[in-house]
Amino acid sequence: MTDYDALIARLKFEEEAYADRVVVTTLRQAREAIEELAEDIFSFDSLFKMAQKRERPWIKAWQKATGKAGRLPDYGKLLIWLCDRAETAEGRVEALREHLGERVALEAKALARVAELEDALQLVSRDKP
Repeated sequence: MTDYDALIARLKFEEEAYADRVVVTTLRQAREAIEELAEDIFSFDSLFKMAQKRERPWIKAWQKATGKAGRLPDYGKLLIWLCDRAETAEGRVEALREHLGERVALEAKALARVAELEDALQLVSRDKP
């Protein structure tokens, strides 16, 4: 074997050793990436379950209101439905405020009238012999 052949054999050996190290490094990186992805999937799954739990009452209300039991709504349509419900509720609250304001005004007038009558009754009582 000549020096040239020995050099070529040595270079091939080093190349194979380097390739093995690259493969090992690549496999290690791949395993680390897989572990990171598994952690991400677990985090996303937890987040998804939390969102699903939070949305469950809204979806049940939508299903009851629309008569579509057991069906999941399109998310955009669900949000529009919820916003419409909120606007309707705001309108009802405002109507109740107005009604209560009117009731309070009427009761204030009634109390004032009762106070007038009590005063009149006291005057009559004092004038009686």
